[in-house]
Amino acid sequence: MKKFIRIYFYFFCFIFSLSQQVSASDSANIIADELITTKVNLKIAMDKSISIFKVNVSTNNMIVKLNGTVDSDTQAESLVELAQETEGVIDVNTDNLVVKDSKRPIIDSLITAKVMGQLIKNKIITRDNSNSVEVEVKDGIAYLSGNVKKQDIINSAIEFTKLVRGVQTVESRLKIIP
Repeated sequence: MKKFIRIYFYFFCFIFSLSQQVSASDSANIIADELITTKVNLKIAMDKSISIFKVNVSTNNMIVKLNGTVDSDTQAESLVELAQETEGVIDVNTDNLVVKDSKRPIIDSLITAKVMGQLIKNKIITRDNSNSVEVEVKDGIAYLSGNVKKQDIINSAIEFTKLVRGVQTVESRLKIIP
């Protein structure tokens, strides 16, 4: 009987510890999501060209969701790029981001912004312009052009671009300059 009670006790402790780990993991995800939301909101507030718009930001499982209306495709691209380049962001959901008076889809523009954000976050495109990379997406095809210093930067740019949802293929016109 004592052996049965001891086994039951260990089983109970094991189940309890598993439930605590799940709760701790959930708490960590919630904190990470809140931190990402705060970072994106701060970036928006600091950018005068987009801070005037009422755009709500939320994050769930490191996917940022943008809700609201902007005046132009360029402003939508800026928002998406800003969110995508934020550390910890896996993807940006733009299903509820609307361009005022727009009747055409802005899908390629948003994918372009996501690619740019991904390349900035992964330091393919740098603030010091040591790598000059331009991105354009048309019909799901990402065109990379510009000048970089090494072949592995080209390879990384292509791989990071392929990770962006909506990119079907990548065509690189990147050139190596000494």
